[in-house]
Amino acid sequence: MNEPIPLARGGGGGRSRNTAEKALAYHSAVRAAIAERMAARVAGAEQEVEDAQNRFETVQADERGREPMYWPAPFSWLYWFFLAGLAVAEVPVNRLSFQLFFAESPSVVLAVAALIGSTLIILAHATGMITRRFRHSCREVGGAVASIARLIAVCGLILLLCYGVAIFRQAYLAFATQPDPSFAAAMANDQLGQAALIVLQSSLAIDGVIFMIINLSFVGVGMLFAFYRHDPHPNFEVLDRERERMTKRLTLLRTREGDELAAEDRRYANECRRKAF
Repeated sequence: MNEPIPLARGGGGGRSRNTAEKALAYHSAVRAAIAERMAARVAGAEQEVEDAQNRFETVQADERGREPMYWPAPFSWLYWFFLAGLAVAEVPVNRLSFQLFFAESPSVVLAVAALIGSTLIILAHATGMITRRFRHSCREVGGAVASIARLIAVCGLILLLCYGVAIFRQAYLAFATQPDPSFAAAMANDQLGQAALIVLQSSLAIDGVIFMIINLSFVGVGMLFAFYRHDPHPNFEVLDRERERMTKRLTLLRTREGDELAAEDRRYANECRRKAF
C-alpha cells in the first residue's frame, strides 16, 4: 500500500483547483512528493548495488577475471530435487540389506534404508564440493592438507557404508539359501549384535561386490552433479546472487516510482480534459 503524499494545505481540494495554474501546481506538488518519498529508498538501493558489485569484482579479480561457474536458477533448484531423487532410488536398492534384521518391522526397514541412502547422497554432495574447490583451498596455508583430510574422511565413510550395506545384503541372500549355523543360532536367539558381527567378519563375494559397485555408482553420479553444480570459489556464487538480488530490488523501486509518477500524470491529464483547461 502506497504511503500518503504530503501536500500543502489548501492545494488538495478538487474545487479549489478551478484554474489551470492551480491544477498544475497541485500536479507538480504530487510529483515532487513522490520523488522525495522514493529518493531515499532508491539511493539506498543504489548504494547496496554498488557495494555488492565491489565485493563481486574483488573476488572476480582474485579469480583472474573469469565469470561465475555454477548452475543458475531453475537448474540450481532442480539439482536438489535430483539429489532427493537419488536418495529415494537408494531405498529399494538397500531395503533387502536390513530385511534380515528388521523383518517384523517393514517401516523400520524402509526408514533405515532411507537414512542410509540420504547419508550416502549427502556425502556425495560434500565430496563433489570438496573436489570442486580443492584448487582454491590450496591457495591458503594448510588448505591442501585440510581438503585432502576431509576428502579421505568422507570417501572412507562412503566406502564403509557401501561395504556394510553390501555385506548385509549378501548375508540376507545367503540366509535365504544356505545360512551359516552360528549366524542362524544368533538370529534365533535374537542376538542381533552377535549376528551383525558374524556378518561383518565374513568376506565379500562377487555378488556383494557387484551390489557395492551399484551403490557407488549412485554416489558417483551425485558427486559428478555436485562438482559441476558449484563454483570453484566458495563465495563467488553467493556474491553473484547477491548482486543480482540487489539489482532487481533497485529496478523494482525505480519501476514503482515510475508507475506512481505515470499514474499521477494520467490523473492530471484526465483532470485537464474534464475541466477543459
